[in-house]
Amino acid sequence: MTRVTLLVMVAMLAAPVLAWNPLVRRSNGSLRRDTASAVVWNPDGGTLGKLSNAAAVQMVVDEIGKWQAVPIAVISYAQGGQIIDPDTGSPTDVTSANYNDVMNADNGQNPIIFDNDRDIFDLLGEPSGVLGFAGVLRASGTTITKGYAVFLR
Repeated sequence: MTRVTLLVMVAMLAAPVLAWNPLVRRSNGSLRRDTASAVVWNPDGGTLGKLSNAAAVQMVVDEIGKWQAVPIAVISYAQGGQIIDPDTGSPTDVTSANYNDVMNADNGQNPIIFDNDRDIFDLLGEPSGVLGFAGVLRASGTTITKGYAVFLR
């Protein structure tokens, strides 16, 4: 048996990566976004590792642009204002101290959070190999009305 064959066999025994679509399936259908208008996303006010806030926001803009450039894409995105802290009503840097408040706020925002110091990842018990996660926060029927993403430096 060659080393390559052995390596392939060992790799096949590894746990599978869990990534699929749709994210959530309900008895009345899969969750999806309404594509009639742009999904407005709201950036965090903090930094992301060595990236300034402006550079981190630009990274998100650039990556969203790649998805929107796909010829068959039927969804569009628009950058909204910075994430608002529901307790203060002011733009904020989301940390473990205000994360739950921001996520539970029913203010129409779709937060894109930059976890500069891993405090949010630690709060949620995310393993060290995870660099980001996203999900659905609210839905009306089968239509997603609030989503989020969290990135680690």
